[in-house]
Amino acid sequence: MILWRLVGQKYLAYLVAVSLLLGSLYTLVEVLEKLARYQDLAIGRVLSYAGVAFIPSFILLFPVSALLSSALLLREWVLRGHLVSMAVYGIAPRQIVAIVGLSACLAAGGLFALHELVGYRLARHMAQAKILLLNREAPIDGWLRSGPTTFVLGLGSKQGYVLEGGATPSLSIVTGFIPAPQGGKALQVRQLMFQQEKIITTKNAWIDTSRLDVLTYATGEQSCIHALRSLPTLYGQRLVVDLLYFFLKIILLPFFAVSLFFVWQKWPTARWAAIGAPYLLVGVGHACTQLLGSLVGFLVLLVMLILLGGYFFAVRI
Repeated sequence: MILWRLVGQKYLAYLVAVSLLLGSLYTLVEVLEKLARYQDLAIGRVLSYAGVAFIPSFILLFPVSALLSSALLLREWVLRGHLVSMAVYGIAPRQIVAIVGLSACLAAGGLFALHELVGYRLARHMAQAKILLLNREAPIDGWLRSGPTTFVLGLGSKQGYVLEGGATPSLSIVTGFIPAPQGGKALQVRQLMFQQEKIITTKNAWIDTSRLDVLTYATGEQSCIHALRSLPTLYGQRLVVDLLYFFLKIILLPFFAVSLFFVWQKWPTARWAAIGAPYLLVGVGHACTQLLGSLVGFLVLLVMLILLGGYFFAVRI
């Protein structure tokens, strides 16, 4: 229990503090950048945008916080001589690594719950909040988005288009759109279903435009549950892999950072350089998914993790 307080609780305390600091700094830079570019912004809108952007920024930077927290924890142990005390009392480094890994798993679980409850919803509202902040109207002559895989073009003109991806890809040609609050009525909608290879024509169709947003997208804007439902599609596979890598980084980065620190602890310079090695490792694995495909990239990352884990357990620390 004492070891858990010394290692686990201390690591989680660093993780929360660093995450709050990085999230606040990122949000502050976003706000200052808008204030520097636009001089007529209302304070209320600035605070509203900052409130919407904070939690997505907090979640986005959490893997970096996990790695920095492990480095700060190791730095404190070195400065206070805790590593020598642990060695005197017979505490094996593997015990410390296991507690850090367990703490990282708990942190990843908590962040997963935060992301599923409010994180992805606020991330979706960031673009709309930016429009409200800048008091700009969304363009009608460019592509807009009404969902993660639904895109709209030119509903304010004589003819518009609705492009639907995901599990049921289709292209709709909208003619005679009459706008109304939260939507509008189209005189005719001709929908081409790609997989079914058929065309459906609908008269006086209602089109919901309440979710229209500027054309931006990030992985954090989608829930993990919806991503799993879209797994049979290429979009779903990429989304699941991106989310998997994100949460894996929260666990793997501190686990292997502390592991490599103890493996190279006899070399003062090398042990600190080794803390950044897991970040490069995970980055290489993610690059392989983009270049070679999701399955191949995941296998490459798995092989590298097995080799790294085997090396760690082969060395007596």
